[in-house]
Amino acid sequence: MSNAAKILAVALLAALAWAVAPVADAQPPIRIGASLSQTGGSAALGQAHLRGYKLCVKHLNAKGGVLGRKLELVAYDDGSDPATRWIWCSVRPARLSPTPWPT
Repeated sequence: MSNAAKILAVALLAALAWAVAPVADAQPPIRIGASLSQTGGSAALGQAHLRGYKLCVKHLNAKGGVLGRKLELVAYDDGSDPATRWIWCSVRPARLSPTPWPT
């Protein structure tokens, strides 16, 4: 194999690796939803939970996520109203990832 062919082969492999690498990182994040009291009588507790959830997501993403995918927290304010919380959990928004457990 001539030097020109070797250089061409290496350049082709490098270009292929460069083109394929972003595809592996292009996986959508795993979206996790939480209905939390951000306002109303239970706001202090809900805000503490939200800070804890955000910290957990931050640490997991820093370690590479879950199954190679980043996590994204989607939090909804239920206004400390159990009926609102029940409706939100029963009608799961389509933009959340499916979960293997009942909501």
